[in-house]
Amino acid sequence: MPRSAGPYGRVIATAGDLARLARMHLAAGVAENGTRVLFEKTVALMQRRGMRCAPKTG
Repeated sequence: MPRSAGPYGRVIATAGDLARLARMHLAAGVAENGTRVLFEKTVALMQRRGMRCAPKTG
């Protein structure tokens, strides 16, 4: 992907980076070193379902 793809979804991360991000989310916004990265309420909002889609028919 070109560098210009960043604003619309380009992500460069290792598997370890993604695992640390997932652990941080499971720990309500606290990194593995104990640093609060996100407010607990922010994590809850990020993990909330935003919309429901009708089931696909046909």
